[in-house]
Amino acid sequence: MNFLLDGLHEDLNRVREKPATEKVESDGRPDSVIGAIAWETYQERNNSVVADTFGGQLRSHVKCN
Repeated sequence: MNFLLDGLHEDLNRVREKPATEKVESDGRPDSVIGAIAWETYQERNNSVVADTFGGQLRSHVKCN
């Protein structure tokens, strides 16, 4: 399913000229701010009906003792 959706997304992507983007770093900012910046950066390169319908964000947290 992931392969099919990825192929559809690439074919339906409304962004033809994909700009270079930089990695989003937290630098001590709240997760909500980082998430909003990361989503805007993602949408600069990815804009399709597949991304609109199935796109989203996940947050992972690793804690070492």
